[in-house]
Amino acid sequence: AVWTVGGFLFSQFAPELSTLDTLYSPPTGHASPILCASFSPTGKYLATGSGDNTCRLWNLDSETPAATLAGPSGWLCVEWDGLERQVATGSMDNTVRLWDPKTGKQTGEPMRGHTKWITSLAWEPIHL
Repeated sequence: AVWTVGGFLFSQFAPELSTLDTLYSPPTGHASPILCASFSPTGKYLATGSGDNTCRLWNLDSETPAATLAGPSGWLCVEWDGLERQVATGSMDNTVRLWDPKTGKQTGEPMRGHTKWITSLAWEPIHL
């Protein structure tokens, strides 16, 4: 499946395409380039993190932002949990944050302790 959101081409199942191929710029909704992206487990949403200090949760049916997460400087990674109940973000402020994708609100306090930027995240797989 391939989608265009805000002028960017996203491919979930086409390895021959890069994750982000610019069609035209800049994406509607972000004021700076997108630095990371992650599809939700159901494929209904796409989370994009940007240098404008926001992470947008896009509804892929309407191609509009369902929520905007605002916070730390420079989003470098974003990842959905396996049940689509939380989004984790990592950023240039060396923190990991958890968010409620329905409300766009941060849950709990930022997780601190890293001395460098958070550049990737992964959730433990769901075991049935």
